[in-house]
Amino acid sequence: MAVEKEKASAAHQAPAHVAAATAPVANGADRREDMDTVREILFGESKRTTEKAIKALDAKVDDLTKMMLDRFGEVMALIADVQKNAETSQASAIDEIGDAISQLSATIRNSVARKPKA
Repeated sequence: MAVEKEKASAAHQAPAHVAAATAPVANGADRREDMDTVREILFGESKRTTEKAIKALDAKVDDLTKMMLDRFGEVMALIADVQKNAETSQASAIDEIGDAISQLSATIRNSVARKPKA
């Protein structure tokens, strides 16, 4: 009969992690360990999942930052190329205008030189 009572009371006992969390505390160190155990049981998986998600987001931010810096470098190179082309076109246009003025000047001199003096 005593064996049956022990079996019955053992069947109604709380799981080990609950019993450990609710057991009387002998000192502060044990209490801290028990609180850490309870905290791990309640929030451990959530904390690990959150930390994993934060690490994944950090990695994505780092990848995006690298990609944006690379893209900014490409844009800066394109701007420099456009600037160089604009400067070349401007210099070419100035040369063409100078040549046209020289030709016009020569034409005017020739036409004045051909007119008979009165």
